[in-house]
Amino acid sequence: MLRIGFWNTNLRVLAPLLHEWATQHALNVLVLLECGVPLALLLETLNAQDDALWFPTRGLCSRVTVLTRFPEAFIIAEAEGELHTIRRVKLPGIPEILLCGDHLHSRLRMDEASLSFAAVELARAVEDVETRRNHQRTVLVGDFNMDPYEHGMVAANALHGMMSSRSARKRTRTIDKRDYSMFYNPMWAYLGERHGSPPGTYRYWSAKHVLREWHAFDQVLLRPQLIDWFPPGELRVLDRIGQTSLVSAAGYPAVSDHLPLVFELREPRWRNCFYEPAELEVSLAVEREIVGQSDALDRHWKVRIEQASYEIRRAERRYKAVDPDNRVVARTLEREWEQYLEQLEQVTRQRDEARRQHVVELARKTEPKFAPWHATSRRFGSQRRLCKRSARRCCGW
Repeated sequence: MLRIGFWNTNLRVLAPLLHEWATQHALNVLVLLECGVPLALLLETLNAQDDALWFPTRGLCSRVTVLTRFPEAFIIAEAEGELHTIRRVKLPGIPEILLCGDHLHSRLRMDEASLSFAAVELARAVEDVETRRNHQRTVLVGDFNMDPYEHGMVAANALHGMMSSRSARKRTRTIDKRDYSMFYNPMWAYLGERHGSPPGTYRYWSAKHVLREWHAFDQVLLRPQLIDWFPPGELRVLDRIGQTSLVSAAGYPAVSDHLPLVFELREPRWRNCFYEPAELEVSLAVEREIVGQSDALDRHWKVRIEQASYEIRRAERRYKAVDPDNRVVARTLEREWEQYLEQLEQVTRQRDEARRQHVVELARKTEPKFAPWHATSRRFGSQRRLCKRSARRCCGW
């Protein structure tokens, strides 16, 4: 299970509050915009009291900071841009997903038309990665500086966000004989007052005749393939972290000009499971061992095939060098050549069968060993002992 927290902190120095936020909501991925805390200080604060450490993830987009409790090998940068970063998240036993964090330009410097063009470019970048990775298990989270109903969020050639999950499940919408992939945008439901929730994520007040006041600029969008991963009601706009209120007495954002989001993604087969870093370290060790075994297996069969191919070439040369009039010797060498060809075919079949068996063994060993285990209800020492026992079972440690 992924518990993701997103916040545009507006360059505020909020390291202790970020630590309390991550702890209170059991977050394991943080996506931060305009982070005003140096990364080293932020990691020192986050890791000051927790048994499970937070790790930075490498990326070139300076506008988006991604931190995770998982080892870096499980969250890898796939594509980067000035306004976005796209990460591959591959946890053991569940399909890979794509996590895109983005921060489009401010409304103070860009009008709606310019932001719509930026949304089109973002949609193209996401589609390029989806084509390259051959799946559409994608979630977008970010400060789009547009409301869910604006053109850049709903246009078919832009982000194409639908307010209805039922409509989004159709996956594509055809316009002028061209199919456009859709996103599901649950943030439509967070416009206006809701019981126990702020009326938006960002407030802007002015003396203009037309004033919307509250906006849902900070949004989560999911491809239809992830709708079943998204538990209803788990997306929350926070107005309080621990004892700290994020809004003023009048109900306006006070700590930052944006309010944070928290949401979950759970693969349906493991809806009640929670991954912990120690579990993933064991799974990563298992994977490394199996990759090493795969390399050794490939080297073994490569040597056998090369030897068989050498014997075939030698038999061919001997057959072609014999005098055709010497039929007895020629037939003997021809049968020898054919025998070596049959041996190569047999070795190739044995290699393919060994590979198939190895794939089955790989699937068995990398299946989550901790699926029934709710790690948050156990002390870390007990977690460590369980991890060691599983490691011995999986790897022979």
